[in-house]
Amino acid sequence: ALEKRIEKAAEIIKDRGLKERSKKVITSVLRSSKSRQDFEKALEKQGMGVLFRTNEQGRIYGVTFIDHEQKCVFNGSRLGKEFSANVFNDFFNDSGQKQEQADHKAGQVFEPFENVSRERENSDTSMGGIFDILPIETQESEDFEAEALMRRLKKKKRKNTRRL
Repeated sequence: ALEKRIEKAAEIIKDRGLKERSKKVITSVLRSSKSRQDFEKALEKQGMGVLFRTNEQGRIYGVTFIDHEQKCVFNGSRLGKEFSANVFNDFFNDSGQKQEQADHKAGQVFEPFENVSRERENSDTSMGGIFDILPIETQESEDFEAEALMRRLKKKKRKNTRRL
């Protein structure tokens, strides 16, 4: 039952493009924010929340985004490398390079797609398709966490049946 629910949730997220909406909102808010508090307030205005997990030294080791409008929760690293905890830790803790670094990292989301689309316009080949446009990372499994959970459940089930 849990496996089916996980699969269904993953399909809904893909079909409705919920990840993309969240990425766009976070990127735009990150570019305009100068501090962690500004970032959190601006996200709230956009209908999203953010939860930073920090250790005793104040280092951010986890970021979770909550989209209240779409009723979705995303781990920062699952949205992409540019939304990982390390990026936010560097952004909020580095004083001199904050805005430059954030613009560069947040802008990386869209650069590969623009470059690929320009290359495709210039090429004469009609063969190809969506797999030429998408980065290799997205061609592999996007549901890594769901698959990992499935493997753990299977492994646990096997262990329990061996004991009987």
